[in-house]
Amino acid sequence: MGMGNVLNPSTRTDAGSVTHRTQSTATQPTPAGSVTDRGDSHICGLRVGTKTVAEQLELDEHRAFQEKYWTVQRWAWVGYGLIIVAALLGFSGEGGMFARAQIQAAGNEIDYPRFARWQTEDTISIAFASTGEADRRILLSPDFGRSIAIEGAQPRPSKSSATAAGEELIVHVRPGDRAMAKIRIKPDAPGIVRGTVSIDGAPAAVTLIILP
Repeated sequence: MGMGNVLNPSTRTDAGSVTHRTQSTATQPTPAGSVTDRGDSHICGLRVGTKTVAEQLELDEHRAFQEKYWTVQRWAWVGYGLIIVAALLGFSGEGGMFARAQIQAAGNEIDYPRFARWQTEDTISIAFASTGEADRRILLSPDFGRSIAIEGAQPRPSKSSATAAGEELIVHVRPGDRAMAKIRIKPDAPGIVRGTVSIDGAPAAVTLIILP
């Protein structure tokens, strides 16, 4: 019995130790680096890695699209800038350095629109050379009549007639003065008009670009 008493505590102690270790093992958190933790970390890593690659590919696609959009936008800015510069210089027919041109014909100066607008009234100005003639003859070739309507003139012509040679205007001015005459025109259609303006028989070739 004495031996039983000796063995029983040992047995209880061993069992208690086993029980304690089992409970300790069951309740203790799984250490980092264990098989279970490494498996979860690996799976999570793949999941995160897969999302990162997909997002990276999507970002690359968006980046390529943005770069193309920026390129088109820059060219659009350049185009708008050129349009503004052209308008300021007079290439739109609304005034500017190159909107009008001047040409000489036997001492007479003809100022006409290099660029005109369709269905918009404009003027051809003539500065007559000083002569002893009171009646000055202006002749517009038939090319003008086909594309440009003559709305009137200032001073008012003493005679106006349509001939085979074109539209003829007779303007009365004071002899010896460098008189001026203005002819009002209105283009009928867009395009390029090439013709001649003759002053007292002296022709001068002119070219008008009619914009829409």
